[in-house]
Amino acid sequence: ISMKQSLIRYLFSVWVATALAFALPINDSVAASSVELAAPQVCIVYSKLTGKWVPGKNSSGRYDLFLSYPGSMKELRQLTNSSNVFGSVVWYPQFSPNGKEILFVANKAGSKTEIDLLESPTYRMQGTNLWRLTVGSREARPITTDGNGYRIFSWAPDGKWVTAIQYGWPPYDQITVWDLKSNKRRLLSKRPKQEELTDLFWSRDSAKLYFQRNTSTASDPNLYMIARSDGKSKVKVKGKGKRHNYSFSLDARKLAFVQDNTVYVSNADGSGLQQVMKIAKSASTSRPSWSAKWQLAITETTESKDVRTSVTQLYIYDVVSKSMRKAMGVPYNVTEVRWSKDTQWLLLKLMQTGITDIPDPSTGWYMYRREGLLAVSTRGDKQIMLREPSEETKGLDWFEDIR
Repeated sequence: ISMKQSLIRYLFSVWVATALAFALPINDSVAASSVELAAPQVCIVYSKLTGKWVPGKNSSGRYDLFLSYPGSMKELRQLTNSSNVFGSVVWYPQFSPNGKEILFVANKAGSKTEIDLLESPTYRMQGTNLWRLTVGSREARPITTDGNGYRIFSWAPDGKWVTAIQYGWPPYDQITVWDLKSNKRRLLSKRPKQEELTDLFWSRDSAKLYFQRNTSTASDPNLYMIARSDGKSKVKVKGKGKRHNYSFSLDARKLAFVQDNTVYVSNADGSGLQQVMKIAKSASTSRPSWSAKWQLAITETTESKDVRTSVTQLYIYDVVSKSMRKAMGVPYNVTEVRWSKDTQWLLLKLMQTGITDIPDPSTGWYMYRREGLLAVSTRGDKQIMLREPSEETKGLDWFEDIR
């Protein structure tokens, strides 16, 4: 067979294969369902009640940190033992950006400062300090030792800094940052006593901080920016109405926020405003969450009339195509939503709170506060409970791809 004949036969076979591919119908639903969607691999850290509360004793009702590995053979790990180093408070853990450390607040064992375990506004977590714990060794080190009380604290995206708002009573909110390498602190903003900061989060490059505030007369809808290097603050975005839950896209080019029960998207400076969706007046929504593909996850939570049950509807908005679709409804109050790294899942922090008719025998309380984690596929066809909201907790966080 000549080389010319071989070439003709090859081209003919390619043509036949191509024609068959276009002629045969493809069942998209079968193709999609034949591939099992793998659940996101996460490690969960949470603060769980480990001792019954006894009124008048600040060593009672203590909490400790625990790690869990959903879908793994690994057992539950207890990270702290409050009877040794810490007092009753070991709260609100947060993973570092690399997942190797945990940031949290705690008070000292034997502390004379009475901690209000139900977080009455009168005490505002006074007596607590910031701590960091290495996951592998469980070694815990204090970032602060002054016991001034801290809240709305977080890691910088580069993992080199920590910021927190110092809490007092009356409100005297101060923004402080710590250089974790030198453990030196810097006071960035000293607010007047009649002002209260209501939000605080980092820029993607760890060079700036954004915050909102309440004045003595009204809520301030503006978004302020303060440089980590010089502590000079300015208005980043001018707001209107009851604007809150600001959220920048991963490339920092777009901004989402909630204003007067409506979700909007704009350019990073607030220009080019676009209405995305209306939230029911009786509903609430968490901070909108951006994916790397310019998609926005939005929650709409509605409580029952007796405030005993909640239902959250998930929506996904594509900023490029300007299309909106329902993802799935879940029978929980969702306080935070994040995209999985492969954008195939939405990870939902669940919250259940309420009051019982009789005290819970395990806590001695009428009130309860339980947190959990649920994974919902963005296709809307699957959900996996990663941690059931069935135990008394004070903070929960997760880190993806730790194995």
